[in-house]
Amino acid sequence: MAPQAAPTLSANASTLGVKPSNETTCPSNAPVKGKVTKKRGNIYHVAKEPDFARVKPEICFKDTATAEKAGFRAPRQ
Repeated sequence: MAPQAAPTLSANASTLGVKPSNETTCPSNAPVKGKVTKKRGNIYHVAKEPDFARVKPEICFKDTATAEKAGFRAPRQ
């Protein structure tokens, strides 16, 4: 099985968001984690979610409205 290509961010998302501090942490001024997936699309995660600490974001946003403007959505429950 061939390795999958790394997900890519849209120019809009790159402009509206910031890079993560490290593999699982976003800066304090941009606490919403943005995860790009092939199967489920662009999803944002907030601190109140059970698995938030384990999410490895590609980008971080200041709030959910900014994440949505960048083309991300809340995870399906």
